[in-house]
Amino acid sequence: MVGFLVAPIAPALVFYLVQLIFVPPWEAAWGMKILVPFAYLSALVMGIPVYFVLQRKQVASVLAYTVSGAVIGLACHAMVFGSLALMNWKAYPEHALLLLKNSAGSGVLAVSYGAIAGLVFRLVAGRRGQ
Repeated sequence: MVGFLVAPIAPALVFYLVQLIFVPPWEAAWGMKILVPFAYLSALVMGIPVYFVLQRKQVASVLAYTVSGAVIGLACHAMVFGSLALMNWKAYPEHALLLLKNSAGSGVLAVSYGAIAGLVFRLVAGRRGQ
């Protein structure tokens, strides 16, 4: 349970501390306000089922949890930006393509965020029975 509470916010704290080097604190706080709700929602909707699948298959490696987190991050990014592009495709196809092109940076952020969250989850939650 602690892993599900700590893991989604840990990458936001890391990104916040890194942003403090480059931007003012009020601007760095916006990242946390945007990322944390998505992180907890994706942990609830996708993370919990993935955890049970990994437990059922008796997979407990750090790499498996890190890759699973990265895939969850990529899936969240694809759902958000993919749905926005699809909504605009018929009326403004060039706008939809630009949206997808310009969202690549946030895709890297989403995959990194998910990978860090998966790693933190594995390190905090460990494996049952150990």
